[in-house]
Amino acid sequence: MTRRVRAKPFIWVLLAMVYALLLAASNIWADIDDPEFLPDDKRGGIPVPVFDADGRAESGGQAIINTLDIRRFDERGLPVVFLHGSPGGLDNVAGLEPYLNEAGRRTITLDLPGFGASDWDLPDLGSLAHARYVLAFMDELGVRRAHLVGWSNGGAVGLNMADIAPDRVASVTLLASVGVQETEGSGSYLFEHAKYRAGLVVFRGIQLLTPHFGLFGSRGDLAWLRNFDDTDQRPLRGIMASLRTPTLILHGRHDFLTSDWGAELHHRIIPTSRLVMLDGSHFLPMPEPIGQARESAEVMEAFFVRHDTPGVAPITTYDDRAPKPERAGVARAIEWVGERLRWTPWWAVIAGLALLARWRPELAAVLAGMYVGRVDLDFLVAFLGVFVGRMTRAPTPFDGKRLPLSWVGSAVWTGLALFAVFLAEQDTFFWHFGPDDAALRFGAIGFVAWVVLGCLVLHVVRSALRRRGRQRLRAQWTRMTNHEYWPSWVLYLPVVPIWIGRAFKPGGVLAFTAVNPGIPDGGGITGESKHQILRAMGDDPRVLAHEFVPAGGAPDERARRVLNALDERPELNSLPVVLKPDTGERGSDVRIARTEDRVRAYFETIRDDVVAQRYAPGPEEFGVLWIRAPEHVGREPSAGELAGRIFAITDKRFEGVTGDGKRTLGELILADRRGRASVNAIWARHRDRLGAVISKGEFVAFTRTGNHVQGCAFYDGERLITAALERTIDGIARSFEGGLDFGRFDVRCPSASHLARGEELSIVELNGVTSEATNHYDPEKPARFAWGVLRRQWRALYELADARIAAGAKPLSWRTFVRIARSQRMPTGVTD
Repeated sequence: MTRRVRAKPFIWVLLAMVYALLLAASNIWADIDDPEFLPDDKRGGIPVPVFDADGRAESGGQAIINTLDIRRFDERGLPVVFLHGSPGGLDNVAGLEPYLNEAGRRTITLDLPGFGASDWDLPDLGSLAHARYVLAFMDELGVRRAHLVGWSNGGAVGLNMADIAPDRVASVTLLASVGVQETEGSGSYLFEHAKYRAGLVVFRGIQLLTPHFGLFGSRGDLAWLRNFDDTDQRPLRGIMASLRTPTLILHGRHDFLTSDWGAELHHRIIPTSRLVMLDGSHFLPMPEPIGQARESAEVMEAFFVRHDTPGVAPITTYDDRAPKPERAGVARAIEWVGERLRWTPWWAVIAGLALLARWRPELAAVLAGMYVGRVDLDFLVAFLGVFVGRMTRAPTPFDGKRLPLSWVGSAVWTGLALFAVFLAEQDTFFWHFGPDDAALRFGAIGFVAWVVLGCLVLHVVRSALRRRGRQRLRAQWTRMTNHEYWPSWVLYLPVVPIWIGRAFKPGGVLAFTAVNPGIPDGGGITGESKHQILRAMGDDPRVLAHEFVPAGGAPDERARRVLNALDERPELNSLPVVLKPDTGERGSDVRIARTEDRVRAYFETIRDDVVAQRYAPGPEEFGVLWIRAPEHVGREPSAGELAGRIFAITDKRFEGVTGDGKRTLGELILADRRGRASVNAIWARHRDRLGAVISKGEFVAFTRTGNHVQGCAFYDGERLITAALERTIDGIARSFEGGLDFGRFDVRCPSASHLARGEELSIVELNGVTSEATNHYDPEKPARFAWGVLRRQWRALYELADARIAAGAKPLSWRTFVRIARSQRMPTGVTD
């Protein structure tokens, strides 16, 4: 028998060899056009000495600087040396040269070392080293004295030249220029240089490890990052303060890279400076419509003419040609926050943004991007704050597992979101309406509308890119368009006029708290004791038996009390048993304990008073709202007459998903309309099974407790109101100790027909005056149905209140009402 040789290892070796060859070829190809690799006789430019990091010229060292020197026969005044920004090259200021040449001005532009066709493999590429190279370059050209124009990062070169050789510099023009360290990005030297070095590592790694064949440039194309890293802006403040060279600060009001407030700060520091603020951006030296080359050249030429002759006193005024609009209200508040952000430590800003992003990531991105656009906040600081907050917030069911790729995706999305808002903030020739404009034109309403729209766009776009994100959007659309998921304040808007009207009647708005004399604290407004209410219904066998377990004592003792009661009280039956807080709200912490271990586990987490109640399998559950007739307040009805009527019935349906043998429970829940809409509560309840594949045909209910918040569907059950049922419920209500006027009975029974006949009912709970006719949550009914139900319910409640007050009852005071409301126990989750 011949043994088969496995080919897979050889394939991997072959692929590795091919990758290595491609990588080597790619790096050779990328560097083949780099000036550093051309023979000396093929290279153009001006040779200058090579300076080490300490500024000493290396013996025999030579660097080539590429230049463009434009001269005229009618040359007038001193030449102008242009110093470009980073990244950049000598063509960056090409828009200015024609205007200055027309004025008879000689212009000299050059590729600074590390840029364009000049050498880049040098010991130091910082602005101080560049200053030494340019002075040596001027020596080679025979230029003894010149005007310097430093655009962006080139301004630092000009300032260093004026400091090293003030006699060689007739004037310095800081054209949209950098300056003191505090105005650069985060304002922190350590943070900024960590950023540059990280950029060098990342981009160099991409170049070295990717067969890109020049697509990502050559090694020399990253010299601009070295320029930033080798430059130390901290000494510039001292240089500026002691500068005696005439200085023109020419800046754009809408500069998004070097701030207008930075230019104003530099003007205050430099004693010999004149500031001219133009209605432009960072691209002042470029032709219109992108830049303001003509206007910039006119300002500079007038400045050069004045200072061609040494010793002329500089003009030190501020010529503001783009004054800021007067700001008030929210626009001034936005500006005030930005002013504080400029001087807040970068780590504090990151922490603050992270906290905001943990709560609302889109809001954090919109606000951070806005302040990046205003040049009050560094882009990387904003990115780190939003990204950290986003990745440390608790994941939702729609987020899925956080795999390494999802971290990369989130980082990319955070950067794009910030950049999009940054662009929206820019007031350029293609965009004239950002958040700042909205605040100025329309005040708080305009600004809030702009922010909300920005958050909405970011949320929709990001969610639409992922399957679970699209499920999130569908869930949110369901909750937004179906009134059963609307916030309570929206549903209760039509009731507000009723409350306002009650303010001018006896008892006021709180008149309803005079109802239900048998339930203390306002008839059951909130936090009423289930134990006391169940006990007040007497020994009616239809009321499910319960055991009250007071707070205090060890968890094992409390659990043993429940288990002993199950053994000793036949009416409690046996396991399973329903455990719930005595004053819980909206189904919070309700658990169906099916084993003794589950009973013990429940008391490990719940320390409050607990009701252990007999479990009624149902399987159907209904909510029956009974209201006493006002004429029967204080007197019993005659024989055969009902004390009250059933106002509404809620048909509670325990919906769920059916397995297909392929998808997990989590996937089935997210694919279901109702499951998505209530996913957080359903996800928490089924967290132990979410990853399990559900067998074909198996039904998994979202919940077994009749609570709408937990995923139970509520439908209008008006068809089930019968004379038999009304007699049954009326009898139970009339037997309530102390008096019951208004309450909703939660009832379990074998079927709807049993309910209609008033047979085999199991009363789970009774809720007081603030219980709702929950049939208004019916998803098949329009919102006007819900509003109509609530209005009729509250009118009936106030009619009862008037009858009780007339009989001598007193409603709660506002002080007592607030005290009771503040003591309400908030929901903390439900599990079956």
